[in-house]
Amino acid sequence: MRHPHLDFPVPATFVKLLDWLLEDFDPKGRRSPDEHADRKLHSILYELGGDVLSARAGKPLTDTHPHGELGYDNWPLEIIPFSANGGGGLMYAWALLAPELELAELPCVSFAPGDDGGAVWLGDTTKQALETMLVGRVRGWEYWKEAPPPPQERPEWRALCTALDLAPDLARTDVKAGARVSGRKIAPSAPGYRFVLTNDGVGVLAPESAFDGDVDEDTLDSEEATLSRARSYLDAGHPASALVTLKQGCYDDTPRSLIELMREVHGALGRPALVRRADAWLAEHA
Repeated sequence: MRHPHLDFPVPATFVKLLDWLLEDFDPKGRRSPDEHADRKLHSILYELGGDVLSARAGKPLTDTHPHGELGYDNWPLEIIPFSANGGGGLMYAWALLAPELELAELPCVSFAPGDDGGAVWLGDTTKQALETMLVGRVRGWEYWKEAPPPPQERPEWRALCTALDLAPDLARTDVKAGARVSGRKIAPSAPGYRFVLTNDGVGVLAPESAFDGDVDEDTLDSEEATLSRARSYLDAGHPASALVTLKQGCYDDTPRSLIELMREVHGALGRPALVRRADAWLAEHA
C-alpha cells in the first residue's frame, strides 16, 4: 500500500493494523471506516488518520485538508501524521526524511507544535511506535485516574497485540502519558547517506555529496543571513547543507520565503513528495 497523498510505501505493520481494523468492515454499510475503527480501538489507542484508513477500505478520500497539520506555522514538512492524541495538537507520525529511498520502514516521532525541543522519538519502526503508544495509553490511564479496567485488561488490547504481534513493555519508565518519551531523538541511517539532527527534532538525511562540511550556526543570526547562506549552499550544489541551514536559522515567525526555499531544496534533492508538502503549506498560509 502507498500513502494516498504522498505516494510513499506505508510500513507493513501499519497496513496490518488497517487490515485488522477493517477485517469485518462492510464498505456498503452506513458506518464509516473511522467509526468502525473507533469501536475496535476505543480506549486503548488513539485516533487514526482518516484518509489512510479510507484508502485501505476502498472508500473515497473526502478529507478536503489532507495536510491540515501544516496550518501550524512550525510544523516540519517531513512529519507525516498517522494518528492524533486529541490534546494540544499532539500527533504521532512518520518522519519522511528521504522518500527517494523508498524505505520499507520509517522512524516515528511524537510532535506537538507548542512543545519546546521539537519532535521526540516514538520508535525506530512503526511496530516500536505502536508499542510505545500502548505504553503511553496506560500511563495516561494512570495519570488521569480513569475508571477501571485499565487498557491492558480490555479484550481489544489483547486482540490488537495478537493481530500485530505487539509486546508493549509496561515496565518502561521512559514513556509518559501521551506516549511522550523522555529526551530521545531519532537517529536514522542509510548507506551513503549522512544524518544531521536539527532543532526541530527531525534533522536532515541526505547523500554525503549533498553536504558541504558543517553549518556554522553562529553566522545565522537573522532571517536575511539564514536565507542568504542557504541560497549559497543550494547554488553551490549542496542542498542538504542548505536544508540544515534553513532548519537551524533565525526567524521571528515562519516566513513564506523559508518554505519557498525549502521547496527548491527538496526539489534539488529529488523529493517530489516534500515539494508537494511545501506547496500545501504555501496554499494553507496564502
